[in-house]
Amino acid sequence: MSRGGPALLAVALVLLAAGCRDAAQKAAADAVGKVARPSGKVDCTSGRTGNFGGGPRATVFVCTVHVGGGVCDRYLARERSHAFTVRLQARRADCFLPGS
Repeated sequence: MSRGGPALLAVALVLLAAGCRDAAQKAAADAVGKVARPSGKVDCTSGRTGNFGGGPRATVFVCTVHVGGGVCDRYLARERSHAFTVRLQARRADCFLPGS
């Protein structure tokens, strides 16, 4: 491989993984969407935990609902017995999700 090969490969894998939603993450976003009835995009933290997704499956998700002007409403979605409870955490907050 060329000198930048391993680094470029790592960056490509991170970018590829960033665009993929896992099933639990999609389910959390759907649950938030039902409660928030958003007009903007809903993003949630990943359902995978630990380094490279090697930890236990997540049951708590932080989700942002884009409300415009670069701000979001932030929700917490908790999964128990394949059902979600969703509660509003903050209105008009930043749109950054914590690392998961």
